[in-house]
Amino acid sequence: MWSEMLMQQSVYAVIDPKCTMNCTCCKDQICGPGPFYAEGSCKKGCIDGYRGARCYEKCTFNCKRCANSTDRCSVCYNGYYPGPMYDCTSKCSPGCETCSSESVCTKCKDYNHNADNSTDCPYTYCTHKCKCQKTKCMSCIDGYYDKTTSCSKSCPDNCVSCSSEETCDKCKNGYFNGYAFDNTSLPRLDNCSHECRAHCTHCTSYDTCLKCVPGRYGLICNETCSAGCNSTDCLIRSGQCTCAPNFVGNDCKDCKVGKFGNMCEKNCSSGCKSGICNKQSGYCLKGCIIDSIVGKTCNACSVGKYGEYCNTSFPKNCNDNECDREKGTCLKCQENYTGELCQKCEKGKHGGRCNLLCPDRCEGTVCKQDSGKCFSCSGNFIGDRCAICKRGFFGSQCNDKCSEYCFDDICDRNTGVCMQGCKRHFSGDKCCLRSSNCVKCLTNDRCEECKIGFHGSTCNMTCSKYCVDNVCTLATGVCTKGCNGTFDEYLCPLEAVTEADKPEGSNQAIVAVMGVVLAISVVVNITVGTVVIVRKVQSGRRANKDGMEVAFKNNATAMSDHVDLTIHNANGMADENNTEYYNINEENEKNMSHVNPRLEKLESENLALRARVASLELKANVAEQYSRRN
Repeated sequence: MWSEMLMQQSVYAVIDPKCTMNCTCCKDQICGPGPFYAEGSCKKGCIDGYRGARCYEKCTFNCKRCANSTDRCSVCYNGYYPGPMYDCTSKCSPGCETCSSESVCTKCKDYNHNADNSTDCPYTYCTHKCKCQKTKCMSCIDGYYDKTTSCSKSCPDNCVSCSSEETCDKCKNGYFNGYAFDNTSLPRLDNCSHECRAHCTHCTSYDTCLKCVPGRYGLICNETCSAGCNSTDCLIRSGQCTCAPNFVGNDCKDCKVGKFGNMCEKNCSSGCKSGICNKQSGYCLKGCIIDSIVGKTCNACSVGKYGEYCNTSFPKNCNDNECDREKGTCLKCQENYTGELCQKCEKGKHGGRCNLLCPDRCEGTVCKQDSGKCFSCSGNFIGDRCAICKRGFFGSQCNDKCSEYCFDDICDRNTGVCMQGCKRHFSGDKCCLRSSNCVKCLTNDRCEECKIGFHGSTCNMTCSKYCVDNVCTLATGVCTKGCNGTFDEYLCPLEAVTEADKPEGSNQAIVAVMGVVLAISVVVNITVGTVVIVRKVQSGRRANKDGMEVAFKNNATAMSDHVDLTIHNANGMADENNTEYYNINEENEKNMSHVNPRLEKLESENLALRARVASLELKANVAEQYSRRN
């Protein structure tokens, strides 16, 4: 309800929050219940500048009293009049205390008045240049004279005060009345037109200075205060001052004992006798305290000595016996030495004279100075001198890895041969093969030489029992030293052909040999065809090695039996062998269906198979030659 009534009174009302408490804006702070406001209204009206029943609202601008509308003033504060908008924003003339318009004062200010029909109070009784007593000018302020004209006249420029244009009572700093240059033959002037000497700020004559600029003293300010004065001022007559730290003397120009320098900020050498040295140079005036201390400033030691009192000998490895006087650190070391005291060997060297080289494999080429042992090794080297490979490595640079199957991971530094043998199930000098049949390895995973009696990439095939010393080549199984018996060829014949097993007639032998040749041809063709089918159909799946050998042996046996059938039905087994011959393909298919996909590499198996075929062909040739000779 209260806010609605305020809006109805004036849309321009501005509420002063302080007036809402304790009748603050009511005259005499008296308020109480009224016809409209039960909580109280101002009974004597509002103080200046406020309006309304409770005097909460401020009048606009410079209104002293305002009617019901806050934007219309009835009385203005002094110096303003209502103006065309009745808002008291119009100012009176400067001489008016109150006015009805800009040019009509209703009351003049205290020192202003109207004259000659004026209405805006333009005239004053006592100007600002006067020292007044009420409305009367008693004297002039500095810089003006002639009180009869209200001090309207100005003194000469260098005067502080004057009684006329030619007579100054007091001069500004730096000027004086009297004779120029104190020369009495010249005219005397009292208008402060003479200037004091340079560096003088206040004088009574050219040669009499009362105050010098900071840092100067003397009757004509021609002397400089000591740099040792605590401030820049000193007594104008004597130059005496209070001394700054480290300075002494009446004029503070000397340094205290033990100090030197323009500001006495430097210490005399501790080697100076009595601590006394020249202020400018620092030279010791009474010499040095002991004979081992030398130099004009007594801050050097005699050759080979250092320390505060130069009573300690230099380190022995300092070059030319030159070192820092205080710390004893060498300025330069002899060859092969380094360090502040030249007590360490240069990087990469060791020994009593630091002339021995650290081992190449020491990390950072740094080793122990006394023993030459490496602190740590680079790469895969170990040992006090980093000459041994880490376990599991070998080679001149220890970059090659031993076989992972070496026992204890130890192998020969130069060859890589496993020194402690192989882990279980592995063989070869480098433990390259998972079997017991390898003697010498080509690499860590490839055998180069099988045990006697074995051949193949995995040494899982046996040499012919007719090979001399049971030795055959690794890849093909060819007898290296030839065959046992009466055969001179380097390949052995079919194992079934021996002196004891020779046929009774040559014709029978020829027939047998031809049958073997026929059987071998059939076996080779069937086997090669089978391999091609396996490659194409199973996309590289590996055949079971043992299964292939069994199939091959079964096929070979079947062919052999078929040949025997051709030779007069030997031993009465013609029907059975004949049946097996005609079912070779069926047997091959049955065997191939059991091929194990987890076999060894196909290339290795093919190599072994081709070697077997080559061996059979060679044996067939040998048998044929044998038959012809017989």
